[in-house]
Amino acid sequence: MLRPDVEKYLNIILRLLIYIVIALIAFFALKFVFAYFMPFVFALILSMIIEPLVIFLQKLKLKRGISVILSILLYLGGFVAFSAFAITRIVYELIKLYNRLPKYYDVIYNFSDEVIQQATRLYLQLPQEALNIMQDVLRTVFGKVTTFLSHTTTWLIDTLTVLPSTLIFILITLIATFFITKDKALIKDFIFRQLPPTWSAKIISLKTDLFVALIGFLKAQSIILSVTFFESFIGLTIIGIDYAFILAIIIALLDILPVLGTGARSAGRR
Repeated sequence: MLRPDVEKYLNIILRLLIYIVIALIAFFALKFVFAYFMPFVFALILSMIIEPLVIFLQKLKLKRGISVILSILLYLGGFVAFSAFAITRIVYELIKLYNRLPKYYDVIYNFSDEVIQQATRLYLQLPQEALNIMQDVLRTVFGKVTTFLSHTTTWLIDTLTVLPSTLIFILITLIATFFITKDKALIKDFIFRQLPPTWSAKIISLKTDLFVALIGFLKAQSIILSVTFFESFIGLTIIGIDYAFILAIIIALLDILPVLGTGARSAGRR
């Protein structure tokens, strides 16, 4: 017979091992199943995004199903139109930049030649140990660049091969978005009927305190990002700056950073 204290610790260890095994099984099961549920996760997010427009259309005496279809078409049409405009504009500005590169060839060539001459003079003055270190660094950088280009090529090939599955993914997401949004009240009532009343109250409280705050934060960041982009694009276009669209994208992305963002200068003046 084991002593009571030893038996107590063995029970604790056994229970802990059982919990660890259950957690590992749940983790790998969710990891395996998550890929198949991704369209429905995106559909849930899209449903929350289009819900305000659905409610607005319902106030115009339209049925919810029709309101959902119109909302999906409006959001999808706007996304496709903006994507087409963005891609066309970026390609146009890149072609324009490529055509103008020969004009800057002399400047770039003279600058590069001066840098190479200075680097050569500095290189010849270095001791052998420093030269060996620089050669090792250059070999490492070259290997990294080669690996990066190889991975990029592989990624492009893989992207082209998954286009059919991507189209299926988008189709399933749109269909799931329609049904989740259309039957939102029925789905919510069904889920709450399966849970104890105390759980329902906790879920509602969690949604109010955490989920709404998170969605509000993401919405605010998206609005700020959009305003920064359109403001920069319109301003750069008015003053006649070349490559205004690409520069506006860069400015909007930098605006996310707290130090490099466009609001850093105005904050520094206070």
